[in-house]
Amino acid sequence: MTVYLVLLLVVTIAIYLSQRATDRSARRLMYAVAFASLVLVGGLRNGSVGTDSRSHIVIFERTVELADVWKSGLEPGFALLSWLGKLVSDNYAVVFTLVAVVVTLCFLWGMRELSVDPAVSIFVLLASGIYLVSFNGTRQGIAIAVLFPAIGFIYYRKFWPFLVSVAVACFFHISAMVVLPVYFIVPRKNDFRYNALVFGAVVVSVLFFSELVALAGRLNPRYLVYGEVGQLSRGLVYAASVVAIGLFFLYFKRYVKQHRPWYDLLLNLYLLGVVVTVVAVFRTTFVSGVMRLNSYFTTSQILLWPIVFANLHRYRHRAMVGLAFVILFLVYYGILLSRFSNLVPYSFNPLVQDWFSTLF
Repeated sequence: MTVYLVLLLVVTIAIYLSQRATDRSARRLMYAVAFASLVLVGGLRNGSVGTDSRSHIVIFERTVELADVWKSGLEPGFALLSWLGKLVSDNYAVVFTLVAVVVTLCFLWGMRELSVDPAVSIFVLLASGIYLVSFNGTRQGIAIAVLFPAIGFIYYRKFWPFLVSVAVACFFHISAMVVLPVYFIVPRKNDFRYNALVFGAVVVSVLFFSELVALAGRLNPRYLVYGEVGQLSRGLVYAASVVAIGLFFLYFKRYVKQHRPWYDLLLNLYLLGVVVTVVAVFRTTFVSGVMRLNSYFTTSQILLWPIVFANLHRYRHRAMVGLAFVILFLVYYGILLSRFSNLVPYSFNPLVQDWFSTLF
């Protein structure tokens, strides 16, 4: 777990220092440190880190020629990265590194363009576990990262760039299609009517859940697993945190003066994630699948939390709120690392271990 804690500390400090720096070269250097740290930890991990890592290694090993990209039976995006990686090396570290580069670029670029405080955003990205989705559900993790900067296209009403973003995300995981209606749903004021609509969506989804899963299964049989009953106790901490954060954002809305239209859109988006979570709890469905599907919407918290702190600048207990925020997220981070997705113990790729043994 030490590697993840050091990563959180180093990347958060690097982004914070980049914001404080007055020299452009210093800002770029700090972003480079953050980028390199995220890529190295993600790219040089052992195949045992992450529940689905082994299956993605198999795809990498089977992808030898360009024609193999279309033979995996899955979305071709990851297989294409595997083929590109094979041009460099036969070790799976190369494709994990390519994945980490894509995911990190998308999140860092999105935060730099959209966040009112990137240091808070990068902390939330890591401590919430959103970045670590790419360690476990690699293909869906890429899709989630690709769609993160597209939140800006929704706000600025740029439909075609948004559509292209969804298409690219679907190239890695077809579940990204669920984001398409978001363009028409969330860009409005968060009010009683919208929240009533969200509540109605929960009720309808619970009542007709089997039919919705069956419909998704017709599009792709793999999504029938989302309707399977699972061990809900393993996901209760995650579900409770998603709902609790959503309720906090709803409550805090009354205090938001700065960036209010942006806050409303992000809140509307986050509440869609709450819908998915509540439905999963009521139906006790497959936890990890729902968790990943949820992340298409709950990534908005990466941008919501900085707005919360921007609106606390005159509150005399702002430091205490910040301390509570950090402690609670660190506790959640520890629980996430220890209980989900085989993220610990972290170990390096055997190739890296050989390098270290040679050097030392």
